[in-house]
Amino acid sequence: MKKSFCFVSNPLEVIGNAPIEIIPNHWLQKADSEQIDLIKEKVFRHYAHNFPLPAYEYIWLDEENDSEGRRSRKSQALPPDKWRYWVVAYDGPNTQIQNLQFAVNLLQADLDLGFNFVYWEEGQRPGIMTGGATDFSILQSLLFLPGDGSLRVTADEIKSVNGYFQSIKTCEKEHPHIHKAVNEFFQLRSLSRNSGMIVLGSFAVIESLVTHDPKEDFDSLNHQISTKMPLLSKRFERRLDYDTHFGQLTQEQIWKKLYAYRSALAHGTPANFQTKFRVLKHPGNALGFLREATKLTLLFAMKEPEFLADLQRC
Repeated sequence: MKKSFCFVSNPLEVIGNAPIEIIPNHWLQKADSEQIDLIKEKVFRHYAHNFPLPAYEYIWLDEENDSEGRRSRKSQALPPDKWRYWVVAYDGPNTQIQNLQFAVNLLQADLDLGFNFVYWEEGQRPGIMTGGATDFSILQSLLFLPGDGSLRVTADEIKSVNGYFQSIKTCEKEHPHIHKAVNEFFQLRSLSRNSGMIVLGSFAVIESLVTHDPKEDFDSLNHQISTKMPLLSKRFERRLDYDTHFGQLTQEQIWKKLYAYRSALAHGTPANFQTKFRVLKHPGNALGFLREATKLTLLFAMKEPEFLADLQRC
């Protein structure tokens, strides 16, 4: 029987040799012509009929001014052997895809797995399993990818997913509160990529892992976050790049300002990036940093659950 496959929503460029066994018996590989036809039928008929998604078969060119001075981006066709459709092929149906989606969501690159094409019987068209709003949000976000419209990842990054996947499976049995946090962070993918709700949701995930109910003013959530996150940052498996995002502020100052931004969003207060929040530069910068910080906190929680439990009580 044909292999079932999960569509990689990103127009992908893999640096290194492929196919890659991403988890046991699940292979990241370029889509073949039959898989591409199924993907295009699904994407363009059900999700993208109202807007173009050229980055699978085209590259974005630099913005330029049209005859009326308006900025626009044009595209250039790629030859079929350079198309950027990728899939994760597996013998299905199976029960591994959800935890695999959770695992790829913890990569530094924002890799997304979309709908699945599942072969139930030989000779029949595959059934399609979708993530609903998550799939639509992911596809819509492709209009705003920087550069030529692709996501670049290395083969070594892809191979690290298996470790994340195994940790998630362990947490599902032994530390269900951490697995719940991983799941809730993944659910944020259904929101628009520039939504302030992602800031609130990311902080909720971090708070659930590193903070306790405040007892006094000196024990506030702001104080706990701004003192504990710099400590955790020293132990993260990837470097959390404070300097590139925010310049020469102390890490404690950065977290205090990020938490103040979170509070402004929570209370409906306008967040002015020209004055009070200027050090955060712009909402996208703050959100990008916070997403990576949340990923690294989750990875650390799975690796060192006892340490994090002790820190939570402090």
